Amino acid sequence: MRLTAAALMLMGAVLAGCAETIAQGTGTVEATASPALLVQVNAARSGRNLPALPEAAALTEAARAHAADMAAKGYFDHKAPDGSTPLRRMRAAGFDACYAAETIARGQQTEAQVVTSWTNSPGHAELMFSPNPTAAGTARAGGLWVMTLSRPC
Repeated sequence: MRLTAAALMLMGAVLAGCAETIAQGTGTVEATASPALLVQVNAARSGRNLPALPEAAALTEAARAHAADMAAKGYFDHKAPDGSTPLRRMRAAGFDACYAAETIARGQQTEAQVVTSWTNSPGHAELMFSPNPTAAGTARAGGLWVMTLSRPC
């Protein structure tokens, strides 16, 4: 694993502000990929002269699985109750990540609202507009949104 100390510190600082328990979930929850969210993210990145992030199927799977898990188990956090982290979920989905970040959102009704929320949050904006990732994956489970950002080794 070749994550730099700076990347780990940034990810840890951003992740620390997102932990919260929500109403207990009901068991199995369906989560779906959200390509429209990635379109919105890429439009925002374009406005800052950053390259678009192509979708990586494994990153979308990691995002989808995490969104479903949060909804089913009633939590809102980057660290799952089983101890998994964004990096572990990406690797479990088959993506060998050397840079790993994740943004989550809750309660927004549209993809544009999610991107606005992330843009207005300094930590989330720093990840969304980082030049470090080269691919992304997005998913939604009800009002929970997940975006994984990564660069392969």
